[in-house]
Amino acid sequence: MYLNQEGFLYLAPEASDEAFPGNTRSAAAVDLDLDGDLDIVANQFRQPPRVLINQQKSGNQFVQLRLAGKGKNTRAVGATVRITANGKTIMREVTGGRGYLSQADTLVTAGVGAAKIVDIDVVWPDGTKSHHAALPTGKRHAIQEP
Repeated sequence: MYLNQEGFLYLAPEASDEAFPGNTRSAAAVDLDLDGDLDIVANQFRQPPRVLINQQKSGNQFVQLRLAGKGKNTRAVGATVRITANGKTIMREVTGGRGYLSQADTLVTAGVGAAKIVDIDVVWPDGTKSHHAALPTGKRHAIQEP
């Protein structure tokens, strides 16, 4: 596993919790402690799963979006989200699965630096578009398909 320290990535030291031995078969990224950053649950072959809690110290902000689609696609799988903060745009797509033997939450999470507000543009799976202006950061927002 690589660790991020002040924008630089380096291999985790062998003695650290992040450099556990084993054969990881699947991993899921989810905000387990509801603090706005993604934690990891790693499923190990013939070993107990590992839970890695992400402890951010940067003071940066985040935004989380729970999209609700219409009809049978209530989780809005396939929706594309553009998050604009401080003149920069981040794109995310709502997916129903991720990787071999893994599942992902459909919650959209994005780090937005020091931004206090964001603008959200959603292209829903049926092609419908919606715009959501000046949403505050540091929280989770529910957005319904129009």
